[in-house]
Amino acid sequence: RTVYLEGEAFFTVSQDERRPFIVRTSNLSTTVLGTTFNVRSFDTENITHVAVATGKVRVALEAPATDRHPAIEVTPGERVSYRLHNAAGLQKERIDVAMIGAWKERSFFYDQTPLRQILADLESVYGLRFKVADTALLHCTYTARFKNLTAASVLNSLARLGQVHFTTKDSLITVSGKPCQ
Repeated sequence: RTVYLEGEAFFTVSQDERRPFIVRTSNLSTTVLGTTFNVRSFDTENITHVAVATGKVRVALEAPATDRHPAIEVTPGERVSYRLHNAAGLQKERIDVAMIGAWKERSFFYDQTPLRQILADLESVYGLRFKVADTALLHCTYTARFKNLTAASVLNSLARLGQVHFTTKDSLITVSGKPCQ
């Protein structure tokens, strides 16, 4: 039972010791030990996240685990992140369990999150397409919570939070504004 993922998915997996369930991304291998969890791994982003809502998973770099980068077990309310080409390897942190898989209900929790990731979420969940006038805008960070809002409401909120503007023409949304400091 192996799944190859490019994108984001929320899994609910029953334990079966004879047939482990494994999620492989370009960077990580996640072995499920009976759980609900979320994996985010887009080729356009240089970071992969694995977050556990219930149960437990074991996360390892796709290259064989070594003493320097051993596999890590992740339990509820924990997230492991791997940044591409980062010598530090896997980084574990505590997160709010309510955030895990919230995107399925069009709920988003951002804490100093770059606009690049927020736009990727909106493209994925709402099917939007963005053109960014100045790529420096993509590094601006936002802290916000959006729960079950329309795409227009999310964009209006982002415009009020920062110096960013959204202009829609046909099916393309142009992002403009003053880059953050």
